[in-house]
Amino acid sequence: MKMVEATLIMPVTCLIIIALIGLMMTFYCELNDQISENSIKRDRLYEDREVTEIRLRDRLADVL
Repeated sequence: MKMVEATLIMPVTCLIIIALIGLMMTFYCELNDQISENSIKRDRLYEDREVTEIRLRDRLADVL
């Protein structure tokens, strides 16, 4: 009876571990996609602001 239980528990345990690893990898890929999308949006947000133009002009004035 113990042999039957062990032969059932080990494959189920391995399947659960593999499923959890796959789930973690899926979440990591989605997180990576969100980070890259947000960084693109953040770059676009700061490109249009006048503050960046003023800072650029100040840097150029300091160099010259």
